[in-house]
Amino acid sequence: MAELANVSTATVSRVLNEDETLSVGDETRQKIWQIAESLDYKKAVRKLPNRKILLIHWYSQQEELDDIYYQAIRLAMEEHGKKKNLVITTLYQQIPTELDEDIAGMCAIGKFSDGQVTQLKKFEKPLVFIDSNQMNNQADSVTVDFNYAIQQVMIEAGKYETVGFLGGKETTQDQKQVLDDPRELLFQAALMQSGKYNEAAFYTGSFSTASGQALMNQAISEHGDNLP
Repeated sequence: MAELANVSTATVSRVLNEDETLSVGDETRQKIWQIAESLDYKKAVRKLPNRKILLIHWYSQQEELDDIYYQAIRLAMEEHGKKKNLVITTLYQQIPTELDEDIAGMCAIGKFSDGQVTQLKKFEKPLVFIDSNQMNNQADSVTVDFNYAIQQVMIEAGKYETVGFLGGKETTQDQKQVLDDPRELLFQAALMQSGKYNEAAFYTGSFSTASGQALMNQAISEHGDNLP
């Protein structure tokens, strides 16, 4: 094809692979495709080997229905896994005691205790935690930059005299460690710095829709017309 088009083999390869960064005229591109069609060229599809990934979810399936945040993370990972030719097996609210030999890696979604992290690391498989900072345990982690997020919230919050907060307390999946919510701590500190912190306007329950509704009703009852 390169000889017929009077171009290099590299150019032919990049055109057929639809490399948009290639600086070549439309006429040359069209000529290469016409030659390829005349030679009945078929692009070989490289099939990647199926790799099995174990997805460890700290929630049960029922709990996930009440928290679309973690549901969205799981669904996004499963969708991305399909594109990468990964076979994903989801384990809900369990820490495995043994692994199948064909498991290539693990992804743990949610909050896990130090003991659970140690257990997962014993398998000596590639391991990453999502929404849980396990860097102190020498484990890869994907987390939200809450400091930046709160800074953005404060830009809007600065317009108001009184700002309230509805939050929740979490524990690790095995209930052994109580976790501080960095959003509450950072938001509290930012309001203190701006002189707008009001302890009576901060409400903390659990991370559930029922708790959120109960706390909001409590705030309405206690503050009335002076609701933050």
